[in-house]
Amino acid sequence: WADVEVRIPDTPFDVQVSPDGTRIAVAGHVPDVYLWSRSGEPLGVWKGHSGSVPCLAWSPDGALLASGGSDGDVRVWRDGTSFVLHGHLSEPTRYSFTRDSEWIVAGDREAVAMQLDTGTCQANSIKGAMAPGPKGPEVYVAEAGRLMVVDVQEGSTYLDVNLAGIRDPGGIDSSPDGRALVVSGSWSCAPR
Repeated sequence: WADVEVRIPDTPFDVQVSPDGTRIAVAGHVPDVYLWSRSGEPLGVWKGHSGSVPCLAWSPDGALLASGGSDGDVRVWRDGTSFVLHGHLSEPTRYSFTRDSEWIVAGDREAVAMQLDTGTCQANSIKGAMAPGPKGPEVYVAEAGRLMVVDVQEGSTYLDVNLAGIRDPGGIDSSPDGRALVVSGSWSCAPR
């Protein structure tokens, strides 16, 4: 990466690099999503929200970008065009696509899993930081000192382990193949 500086008109809330490393998406206090190439060339401003945009998430294949607005909309973008998913929360602050890019989970204190091709929504007990899981319709969830793998289609948890030394996980991300994780916590002072 070159030393790239990107600016938006107000405070940025979230910055996400596409899985292939070619694009940077930034959102913030303004109702737009800004995109740049890795060289810093502006690629566009995507408009659709009516309030601030606190969170973004790329699909694992990089074809889709989800944005969550204070307007309550969950927008899924493809090449600058978006559609709104219904059945969402009032203001989700965390997103994760499943590894197969067929589901998106939006939430914070509670979550809703939404199937992209059918619009199916289901409430889920997922709380905490989320990242694409190891396969199919799964997400990794880190919450209250625990790491879980949740199948969002079935609504079931099939792995639940203690995260030694991380009481309050604040962030989680998985490698492109879903086999490696990094988890950070507000009390641990170090990612693991």
